[in-house]
Amino acid sequence: MTSRALESVVLALVAEGKGILAADETVPTLTKRFDTLAVQSTDQRRCTYREMLFSAPGTAEFICGAQPLFEQGVALEGIRLKPNRVIAGKECTSRSSVEEVAATTLRGLRRGVPTAVPGIVFLSGGQHARLATAHLNAINQLPTQPWKVNFSYGRALQDPALERWQGRDENFAVGQRAFYHRARSNGAASVGMYMGEMEAGLPGDEDPPPRHSWRDD
Repeated sequence: MTSRALESVVLALVAEGKGILAADETVPTLTKRFDTLAVQSTDQRRCTYREMLFSAPGTAEFICGAQPLFEQGVALEGIRLKPNRVIAGKECTSRSSVEEVAATTLRGLRRGVPTAVPGIVFLSGGQHARLATAHLNAINQLPTQPWKVNFSYGRALQDPALERWQGRDENFAVGQRAFYHRARSNGAASVGMYMGEMEAGLPGDEDPPPRHSWRDD
């Protein structure tokens, strides 16, 4: 990959209001998630689950990268560095507020990440979906950041969809709406515009509009 091509990929991956869907789970990992809901992990069910996520209407507005989505124009080549630790664990505890975690995280990033880096994407690290969104939003509400701070979420994007799908064909569209909702919420958090009110009225009977943005609210 040429330096120019790499630069274009990087800029696309840190596009404003968008993030990355981490969907590279192995079969054993995905099977464990299915097991928690008593969903049988067959080849067909895993394929159906992936299809549910990757074909969810409207999510391309908030997702800029995911492994198999070349046809939709949201999959990009790139490199992801995955350090085990960003900040010292003793600085934050389970009782720390969202704001405390955000401030500590950002302080650690400022100490170790060059300002020339165009963007930083966070993994959800097993957080509850809404908490991962809230932490990302709090970081992006703090001033004077030299880089884009975005998301590369797996479970924090997928879990609500999986829970609503339950491995049943009749719940396919419901799972897609749950996935759309989380993608939209995290898109807003990536620019510090997420609000708790966005969680009111989780996707139910109505389909998401094909091009509805949190910017329109």
